[in-house]
Amino acid sequence: MLSGCAAIPQHLTEERQNEIRNVAVISLVPENVNFDKIGTISFFNQHTVFDMNGRVASGILSAARARIAKSHPAWAVKSVQYDQAALLAIVESPLGFSATAAKDAFADLARKNNLDAIFVVRAAEDTDNNLREGVNVLFANNPMDASQRLTVRANLNVAITDKQGEVIAEGGVPASLDNVKALDPDAFDLKDKMKNNLRPEVFSKLGVEVVADLTRRINLCFDSLGF
Repeated sequence: MLSGCAAIPQHLTEERQNEIRNVAVISLVPENVNFDKIGTISFFNQHTVFDMNGRVASGILSAARARIAKSHPAWAVKSVQYDQAALLAIVESPLGFSATAAKDAFADLARKNNLDAIFVVRAAEDTDNNLREGVNVLFANNPMDASQRLTVRANLNVAITDKQGEVIAEGGVPASLDNVKALDPDAFDLKDKMKNNLRPEVFSKLGVEVVADLTRRINLCFDSLGF
């Protein structure tokens, strides 16, 4: 849920939808992907990150554009320039989207680009599976178990702000309802020691799966929004 917000509706009212003509999609999801190897005990856990170099934002935008075009073909999805780091710092404050600075920032972005609504995609937590926010690759390699489980999970939610910068709807998917597909680690040539996985070809293959899961999660978020 969005910090500082209470009773945020999940769906836009029909009246709200009829008022909208121009929208934008912005990503506040970092390009860095968490890559964790889970050992038999926490002492053997290993962590690193790899950079998607813009593919997180482009994947989110592509998936969101497709959903909006399908559900609301009359809406124009505009490309806008924004300071991701500055907006992220504002919405990660204790008051979140309810902060005056957040409302002003999104209202200003809407005014400058003649927008009726902004779809703000943020990293979310999944405390059931991984405490890290955002996009995660988990490699559970247990020598006591013949199975090796590799999963990619993009934890996201989507908030819609209006011309005044107010959140008018929010969509997300509880981890308990999200079925993530297990991948074959051998297909990615993953090694037991994390340092041996820090190879461009590994990151390239994992990056393809990251974009696929971003698309999956964006669609689930839009499902929850009623789009």
